[in-house]
Amino acid sequence: MLKGKRGIIFGALNEQSIAWKVAEKAVEEGAVITLSNTPVAVRMGEVSALADKLHCEVIPADATSVEDLENVFKRSMEVLGGKIDFVLHSIGMSPNVRKKRTYDDLDYDMLGKTLDISAISFHKMIQAAKKLDAIAAAKDSLPSDSISQLTASVTQLNQGMQGLNTGLGTLSGGLGQLNTSVQAQFPTAIQGITELNGGFMQLGSYNTSLLSGAEKLKGSSSTLAAGAGTLQSGTNQLASGLNTLGSQMSAGAAKLSANSNALREGASSLSEGAKKLADGMDQFDKEGTSKLKSTVEDEFGDVLDRLKALTSDDCTYNTFSGKDSKMDGSVKFVIETEAIE
Repeated sequence: MLKGKRGIIFGALNEQSIAWKVAEKAVEEGAVITLSNTPVAVRMGEVSALADKLHCEVIPADATSVEDLENVFKRSMEVLGGKIDFVLHSIGMSPNVRKKRTYDDLDYDMLGKTLDISAISFHKMIQAAKKLDAIAAAKDSLPSDSISQLTASVTQLNQGMQGLNTGLGTLSGGLGQLNTSVQAQFPTAIQGITELNGGFMQLGSYNTSLLSGAEKLKGSSSTLAAGAGTLQSGTNQLASGLNTLGSQMSAGAAKLSANSNALREGASSLSEGAKKLADGMDQFDKEGTSKLKSTVEDEFGDVLDRLKALTSDDCTYNTFSGKDSKMDGSVKFVIETEAIE
């Protein structure tokens, strides 16, 4: 696109510079260029590496110096072989920014230098180029075939504009019909919008309750989760207990079933033993206790009668032959009986 064009690019410093990328692209598109930057930037920066890569010359210049700028244009026309077709001013520097001065604490001398470097230098550059007649006329920069193509394009554009004008007329008529229809339907639309707005207002009135409920639900979520965990744990314990109870009942039922015959046999034996005990008690009463009672009454009846008589109040003595009333005494009776065998 830029084949045969001559240009000057100011401000390339390193690969992060806008001017650096533009220079690469311009040469890629066929242009021949020169590069320019301050003498310090040329010494300290990487612009020389870019010049080697693009096979172009670097012309040091202070952009605030009209003399340096005139020298850039003169040398560029010599090197490139003619007037310049394009110039890129990519220069900017602020001492206030470098010194980290804030907007409400500007140094105006530094601000003046900023404007001189970043803005006024552009005017100086164009003025120097104009005085030297260093910029090629636009008509000389356009190839003849491009002029013919441009003419054809303008004709085509004019035809398109006429078609557009016709379309705009049709559109205007359609808009008129649309306006008539809208006017007819406007009252119904207004009523619908009013009802819709009322619905939104009613919906909005529930926002507070909805938000409050959401906050309560959020606040109770931890308690709900804890309760759910406890319920789950209790359910698991209940299920485990039911399983254990079922197992124990099954085992007990099995044991009860296995021992039912023995239980019935034990009950039968117990019944027989009770009957034998009753018969034995009856026999013991008849042959033992009744007989013993009869024997005791027969053998000891007389002795018992005597003992009863001796222990009665009629036979209570404390002296046999008489004693002084101030003395204690007791009387014992010795009874001789037959031998007890």
